[in-house]
Amino acid sequence: MPRTVSGWEASTGAADAGQVIRFRDIVPALDEIAPDYLGLPFLFHYGRSDATVAYYRANISPVDVEEVMNALEELAGRCAGYALLVGEDERSNKQLEIAFELCQGGGAPWRREALRRKFLARLAEINQDYREAARFIPDGYEPTLAFYRPGEGPFANIDPRVNRPYIQCAR
Repeated sequence: MPRTVSGWEASTGAADAGQVIRFRDIVPALDEIAPDYLGLPFLFHYGRSDATVAYYRANISPVDVEEVMNALEELAGRCAGYALLVGEDERSNKQLEIAFELCQGGGAPWRREALRRKFLARLAEINQDYREAARFIPDGYEPTLAFYRPGEGPFANIDPRVNRPYIQCAR
């Protein structure tokens, strides 16, 4: 459900989460930074409330990632968990890292680039959004795969009594 501030509610899409704040409610904070402004509202978009990641117009769910992970022999049984790390680079280009937590004593696959291509091809087979969007993703901005030892990287400090966070902000 969208958050509200001063009676304004976000309407960014069926599963998007965000808020709209009237400009006059933000002016005191911005007046020091930019005294010359237009009287337009701000829209804060926090992400999606349906546990998907929006990536170049494709909605990718953790369930899609899990299905591909379990379908590929290079990953099935080698990974204890996964996470989708979303972010942007300094030029606001979208980035998506699919992180895998290796099983105790397991090693990362050797042919990572070949595995990445295979993973993305399988993702395109099961996810129509990604299949269509993949045609428009600029070279060099395709999702990446990363492998972490148990309890390291995005899997550090995860309380085993709580559900794993499948979607995280890139660091």
